Amino acid sequence: YDEATCHNIDNHGKPRALYSDKAVVFRVNKKHATGGEGHTQFGRAMHELNIQTICAETSEAKGRVERAHLTLQDRLVKELRLQSINSMEAANAFAEAYIADYNRRFGKAPRHDFDVHRAVEHDEDLDLIFTVREHRKVSKSLTIQYDKMLYLIEDSELSRRAIGKYIDVYHYPDGRKELRLNGAALPYSTYDRLSEVDQGEIVD
Repeated sequence: YDEATCHNIDNHGKPRALYSDKAVVFRVNKKHATGGEGHTQFGRAMHELNIQTICAETSEAKGRVERAHLTLQDRLVKELRLQSINSMEAANAFAEAYIADYNRRFGKAPRHDFDVHRAVEHDEDLDLIFTVREHRKVSKSLTIQYDKMLYLIEDSELSRRAIGKYIDVYHYPDGRKELRLNGAALPYSTYDRLSEVDQGEIVD
């Protein structure tokens, strides 16, 4: 969802609102959730971009999307087969041309032709906004654990302020990770604890 939404914003600008179902990626469904300040990761990104999120109450309420699913699950699958496409990379490369052709053949003129998409502001870094962010508590030895890795934070006056506190781990779409304390990046190195585990001798 993040990648598709970011791609759409890059091409068309920011919509004023996003209409979706009630999937957990769009809204917090737990009644007594304590983290995330009421937002999912996706919801936080939309909030930072000032895009309203609207969750449909019924399938009928988002009928155009439901009808599009029929196209994607039937017409598109057959078209991929006719084009001998059998990999994710080839399908993604084919998608742009397919969407343009489909819209040309079946698209309908809107009732109002003015575009209400908004330009991305100069201080809105989409890569940063669409990071996955999680909290981790810093130990007395300036370490945290995240994604089965041990992160060793470089000793500095700033990093010592983080001892015993929660910092943010920013996981970028391209795989990069940053550790931040109140927005300030903390230099670090990593230690793969699993690679050091003795798996034992294999015997017949």
